[in-house]
Amino acid sequence: MQQLNQLVAFGHSAVDVEGNRTNQGDGLILGSYVNAAIQQKHAPMTHYMGHFGTSKGGIGTAPFLRLNLNGERFMNEDQGGQAVQNQLEAQPERKCWTIFDSTWAESVPYFQAMHGCPSYVVDKPTPENLTIDGISPYIMPDAVEDAVAQKNATMFKAETIDELLALTDIRDKEKAKASIERYNELARNGEDVDFGKVATRLHTIEKGPFYTFESGMSMTLIVAGGLVSDEDCHVYDKEGKIIPGLYVAGNIQGNRYHVAYPIACKGISHSLCMFYGYIAGENAVKQI
Repeated sequence: MQQLNQLVAFGHSAVDVEGNRTNQGDGLILGSYVNAAIQQKHAPMTHYMGHFGTSKGGIGTAPFLRLNLNGERFMNEDQGGQAVQNQLEAQPERKCWTIFDSTWAESVPYFQAMHGCPSYVVDKPTPENLTIDGISPYIMPDAVEDAVAQKNATMFKAETIDELLALTDIRDKEKAKASIERYNELARNGEDVDFGKVATRLHTIEKGPFYTFESGMSMTLIVAGGLVSDEDCHVYDKEGKIIPGLYVAGNIQGNRYHVAYPIACKGISHSLCMFYGYIAGENAVKQI
């Protein structure tokens, strides 16, 4: 049991009123006492969050050009954090470099409102657009310069593409330059025939200075899984039979997600907890 506790301990923790951690797999342990089956294909929640590192708002997951360490573009960048993270899993050393130019502020209003992506540029934050849980829906005009100037900065700036690429650990600089030119060609033509990015979010990288930052694997927030269950909140044993009198709802409920947590569905975790909490309670009372 101690090993299971260690396996399910993540950085995103919670505690009860006595200060004891509450996300240590207790539900799985209790289920194991009655031979409950545990979902075998868990869905990781490892959201790519791009670049946050300034009180003036960050570029975040803004869908600018991303190149892997081979200097190759590898995806339609206009995706939510989990989808980007899934693509990064398959890249060399599981990381990439995001590249954009001095016209970035003109691009932001075209980006879709998605997890971690700034949607508008403001001169001064207001109560309506303040940061929520460290994620800014806005970005201030000098945010990128502020990020570059920070001590131990993770945002880099150069006057030319060659100088910019020299600041990265991209292995094939010539291929990277070719990838940037190809991206510019697609943007000028107004059609991304390579990966299908929406044309209004496809912007050239031509006007210096140029900027870049490195991204890699994000911290796993949770691994969504639990006891094998069904839509009536029954729990199944390892032989595939319903365990009489046992019902499950919330984060301990298995079979909610497969492959990945779908962040495109806003409020999905809370809504499932509320709906299936009701179902579990009703079925428990009726013993059905």
